[in-house]
Amino acid sequence: MLLGAFGSLSAAVAPDARAVAASPASATRPASSAGVAQRPAHVAGAAPAATPFPPASVDEGPIKLGISDQTHKPFVLPLLKLIADAAGLSWELMPLPWPRALLGAELGQQLVFGLSRSPARDNIFVYSQPVFVSRGWLVVPAAKPFKFDKPADLRGRTLCVARGASYGRAFDEGRRQLFRVETSGNDLETRARMLMMGRCDAMLATHRGSAAALQRRLRAMRDGERLQVLAMPLVEEGILFGVARGSPLAALLPRLDDAVHRSRAAIQALVDSDV
Repeated sequence: MLLGAFGSLSAAVAPDARAVAASPASATRPASSAGVAQRPAHVAGAAPAATPFPPASVDEGPIKLGISDQTHKPFVLPLLKLIADAAGLSWELMPLPWPRALLGAELGQQLVFGLSRSPARDNIFVYSQPVFVSRGWLVVPAAKPFKFDKPADLRGRTLCVARGASYGRAFDEGRRQLFRVETSGNDLETRARMLMMGRCDAMLATHRGSAAALQRRLRAMRDGERLQVLAMPLVEEGILFGVARGSPLAALLPRLDDAVHRSRAAIQALVDSDV
């Protein structure tokens, strides 16, 4: 995930939001009637491992979908319902700490939503096509801004990032060669406190919108007026559905790709909104 939880995913999903159903007509249509079991999984990279997985039905009932428990409910729930409606599916949402959501998908027990790709994850997961793009913005104390035009500008600096998050290949290379990281929980306020305490030079905050949109969101936080979003994002990553290679649930990925493709205009309108 760009961040195990992508940028706009920062407020907890309420327990009563565990099921996002498709339309009544699609909810009563078995997945097998749409040929899910017969369609090949969308596979990236090497061939699936031969690891056996426990049975996971794609033919009846809601599909288990892990998401971060820090997910921004007003945006993500309508997004997932839009995709479910287009795919003729229903979700059983499982809001979990991001490392646990990833583990469930890695074990083939559920799909996960909110992933971004990384070399390490490519060895474990197969993915949908990107649903939308999320950006990783650098947030600094307003009293201590610095120039950021290229990754080399971060040489010798320390970044506060979410524990368990992945920000893609460029970030991983920078982490090895240019900057250090301090990890914390997935919520922005925890990282903001670390930043204001001087434990890092900048925090990385992922958000689907512009720097100005993230700045507006930060103002609602404690000390938000003392924070500044730098103008250029550090990373840009597609946000994906994923599941372990070899899991029966991988058979759903082409169906989700088709739903995302047919819903692209509606998805983009939601991404561009302020919800």
